[in-house]
Amino acid sequence: MSVRQGGNTIAGLQDISGKANVALDNLTNAGKEVCANMSMPSDRYVGLTLGAIGATYTAPADGYVSIVGTATGSGSYVVIVNKSMYATGRETSTGFGVRAWLPVNKGDSFRVEYNQYSNGNFRFIYAQGAQ
Repeated sequence: MSVRQGGNTIAGLQDISGKANVALDNLTNAGKEVCANMSMPSDRYVGLTLGAIGATYTAPADGYVSIVGTATGSGSYVVIVNKSMYATGRETSTGFGVRAWLPVNKGDSFRVEYNQYSNGNFRFIYAQGAQ
């Protein structure tokens, strides 16, 4: 690409519009830190209602699915599954906590499987950078 200005040609210029979106190397360390923090959990969340075993849900934004409850039997477990990963919690003693935590992208569907489990809270936690 060349740019002509006032009769002079400047050769070898690159189009840098959107460059930070492609290569975060162009950011300062402070800028990189801001970007990294955007994906961390925020203090904003919405409570979800736990449906039947295998029920499917859709993430409203980038963030995390968190489920915490209590084992009601020796084979207690909870599993959150999306298209590319899963998170599981298991407990062999009744009355102990069972929890799972999974990052999800906006629009991802995920499902929850569980057995001998009493739900305490089931939440979607927004990422810092989620609008």
